[in-house]
Amino acid sequence: GVEAARPYRLPADPAISAEAAGEALHALMMRSETRPDPLLRAPVRSHGPEPERPAGRPPFPTPVPGADWVHAAAAGLTPEQAAYLRAVAADPAAVEISTLARAGSIDILGTRYVTPFPSTAIEWELPIPHTRGVRIAVEAQFARALLALDAGRAAEAEVLLREILSAGVLLADEAPSISDALIGAHAATLGLGSLGALYEATGRNAEAAHIARLSDAV
Repeated sequence: GVEAARPYRLPADPAISAEAAGEALHALMMRSETRPDPLLRAPVRSHGPEPERPAGRPPFPTPVPGADWVHAAAAGLTPEQAAYLRAVAADPAAVEISTLARAGSIDILGTRYVTPFPSTAIEWELPIPHTRGVRIAVEAQFARALLALDAGRAAEAEVLLREILSAGVLLADEAPSISDALIGAHAATLGLGSLGALYEATGRNAEAAHIARLSDAV
């Protein structure tokens, strides 16, 4: 499914090194670690605890994740929906998604683990941090895109959705573990489906149809 998203990946910024991208990912993943393994590096920066979410179910239709939310934002958010999204979008960790989105490559292992490994280390026993922090940051970036669309800033919303997609493609391509690959594929799929919905909602029907054809082919 990542292949359908690949044509919409943002151009790489040569100023963002593979190490910087790895540090961005590690900052997100270590956010959920309460008792980190000694083989895991300390993150180079911290965004504090995970943000509190509004109680109850999200005030959105959910049959098609992402797409229905985009159409709701294009039609105009209700006060309840806007308040929910502002709470989600306030997470400062979403800035790491923008870094990942514009990285040409990523050094995951070198920024994740303390090296050199001890002689007793076994490859399949290496600790893998929780992916929850990445998912929360993706959701915050998605909320920012919806708020931008609601405010009439469709171009900004498009960039934010392509950032989610681009970060996902990068992780899926260079994942050293199935957990990394799955969180990347999830972000790429969310970004692509939402981008297609954005094009449809803003009258860019040919582009929306092209994304639908790519997705169907995959």
